[in-house]
Amino acid sequence: MPALAPPLTVSVLICAYTERRWPLLSAAIDSLRSQRRRPDETVLVIDHNASLLARAAEPFPDVQVVRNVEAQGLSGSRNTGVHHSRGDVFVFLDDDAVADVDWLSSLIEPFDDPLVLGTGASRRRSGRHRGCSGFHLSSCGRWAPAGLACPSSVRGCAIPWVEPWPSGARPSCASAVFRTASDASATLTRGVKRPSGLSGCSRRCRIATFCTSRRRASSTTPADRATWRYFLSRCWSEGRSKAVVTDLVGRTDGLASERSYVSRVLPRGHHRYARRAAR
Repeated sequence: MPALAPPLTVSVLICAYTERRWPLLSAAIDSLRSQRRRPDETVLVIDHNASLLARAAEPFPDVQVVRNVEAQGLSGSRNTGVHHSRGDVFVFLDDDAVADVDWLSSLIEPFDDPLVLGTGASRRRSGRHRGCSGFHLSSCGRWAPAGLACPSSVRGCAIPWVEPWPSGARPSCASAVFRTASDASATLTRGVKRPSGLSGCSRRCRIATFCTSRRRASSTTPADRATWRYFLSRCWSEGRSKAVVTDLVGRTDGLASERSYVSRVLPRGHHRYARRAAR
């Protein structure tokens, strides 16, 4: 009888850059402690913020806190986290996200199939978090329909009549894939001058077998992201990133989601609101 393979070890990586999200960061780490399947290690990467690095060192004794030694931005932070992690599977969680108790176990379960290289969970936006200036996205409805209520819908998320797509903010991936693929490009990142939006996308374009989980993580939207100014800025950043990705992988793969959005999502949204207006 063949020996059973040892259970996979899991590293959860969180990237943080500002003390303004401290209550949310604490809630994110607490949600990992409450998981039914707890991570084997949690790595918190502080992105070029010395005061946040010093503040995070003491309250989280069960978390490995490291500073981003690469270029400022999410891609550099994730690369740094990967280099400090030892797990068989890497899982990313936003610093403003609170994971369901079964979130991690549902992400890891598909890896029992050796053909699975990555998994992902969809996101939902929550209301105001205690101690934070976030608010529910329904407030954005004053200037945008539901399909555009969340600036993240630029990337295909938070559209109520579309099956949720796994968010790039909460993916998991076999560590072997990350270690053999090139590092996430620093040109595809946010938080720097002239930012792009698809942080770490150069890695994800190489992953062919991807499973989705219905377990989610809740995120809080800060007030400054519910404005036309932010929405247009995010559109520009995502478009710039898409141009880079399309050059890397070609138009067929690089623009597949955009073709689906124009041919399927927009018509369904139009009919939805046309029916509502006719009532």
